[in-house]
Amino acid sequence: MSLKTIFYFLAIAEEGSLSKAAERLYITQPTLSHFLSNLEREIGLTLFYRRNNHGMELTAAGKTYYEGARKIAAVWRNTQQELEEYKETFSRTIRCGTGGADQITHKLVRCFQKLQTRYPGTELRSWSGTPAEIHRMLLARDLDLGYSAYLKQEDFLTYVPLITSEVDLALPIGHPLAHYSFQIPGNENVRIPLSMVEKIPFALIMEGSVLRQVEEEYFTEIHFWPSVLAVYSFPPSVKEYIQHNGLAGLVPRHQRFNGMVRVALTPPVYYTCGLYYRNDIRLNAPVKYLIELLKEHPVDYDL
Repeated sequence: MSLKTIFYFLAIAEEGSLSKAAERLYITQPTLSHFLSNLEREIGLTLFYRRNNHGMELTAAGKTYYEGARKIAAVWRNTQQELEEYKETFSRTIRCGTGGADQITHKLVRCFQKLQTRYPGTELRSWSGTPAEIHRMLLARDLDLGYSAYLKQEDFLTYVPLITSEVDLALPIGHPLAHYSFQIPGNENVRIPLSMVEKIPFALIMEGSVLRQVEEEYFTEIHFWPSVLAVYSFPPSVKEYIQHNGLAGLVPRHQRFNGMVRVALTPPVYYTCGLYYRNDIRLNAPVKYLIELLKEHPVDYDL
């Protein structure tokens, strides 16, 4: 049974007429009539009743043949669609906006290298900006995917959180409050309010970042106003201010910086990093696969 046989038979069955089926298939009616006669002779069964008005009606055997042919045709159409998606990847460029952290960029590149083994020829174009800028570019269809921390969620985007991390108070090793650290066995449930460190100068990340927004909203919520002595641009910089300058800072727990002590806060505060994309656009196979790879390997820090 060839694909040609399947689609010719289906055209006759669905149109109920040799002439209409011939028009649909762009062949002559005698050619289609000859095809049907050969098919019925080959399988040894009558598949259609011929009516006086030239209409065609399936016999019992014809109905059985139709159900099988319809399933085969559906499988073939799905296969063609998958092949078309695969074919697109040979010249496909994935445009991804990132929050600018080196660790996110490195993780994206590593996952993309694995993607290329399945979809060779796919290219990655990475653009760095703030989450607000990435959201605007997604809205304008200038990006396929966003990968950064985020606070607010837009209705036109689908969000895939990779990490929702608690934010800890980070202090220098040897600080008087270090004995409250949840890293000390037996302290797993110990928490302190920020009011206990109101006299300690803070290092805060620069304005405009999601972490800074998280910090400021938290300060407002608990009515705490830190004395800011330093402002840093990139997450790894905070450990220098804490380790060498004796400042305090707020650090997401998944950022595993050495040379400092972590203390859990009450009330707790959280920071989310993940992927987001337009929910009104059908993602192609490479973008879907990249999302799956990034979900398997969420961004982490180990500095």
